[in-house]
Amino acid sequence: MGVNIRAGQHYTQMCVADFKCDGKAELITKTADGSKDGKGKTISDGSKNCRTSTGTILTGAEYLTLFDGQTGAALDTIDFPVPRGEATGKTAKNTWGDDKGAEFWGAADGNVYDSAGKKISGTRPAQNFFIYWDGDLEREILDGTKIYKMTAADSVKGIFTATGCASNNSSKSVTMHDS
Repeated sequence: MGVNIRAGQHYTQMCVADFKCDGKAELITKTADGSKDGKGKTISDGSKNCRTSTGTILTGAEYLTLFDGQTGAALDTIDFPVPRGEATGKTAKNTWGDDKGAEFWGAADGNVYDSAGKKISGTRPAQNFFIYWDGDLEREILDGTKIYKMTAADSVKGIFTATGCASNNSSKSVTMHDS
């Protein structure tokens, strides 16, 4: 995908479907300056290199590109304005609408804190994976094959289970229960 895309299935996900409704599959994935399509065409500015001295990519434009499923040719590319930042062992995302700002938690103590550092919950959700699932502006929590929603400070509810499916990244999954 090019030197300006962060590696990892959790960061650069792909979705295959018949987006054009023509009976043929297309692929949508995140791209960046220098990504190339299946025909060798460079997406955006191929001269940019956003890697740090350690090889980490924390800056630079990102795009969402639709590829032809048969040829790999880029069919359309739009801006994907999601801010990047330093990867840490903690999670900070806006998952609960009644609390202004992002909530954050880590593996150390099992608590959830507000953006001022005040403890707002003793029920730590899974960390690492988030998804916009139900159409509101709050992110839901993806854990294995289940999606959870933080509905209040101490309430995490299961809203979807992909039965008959398996998670391919069990090292990032934790056991969660509805609270």
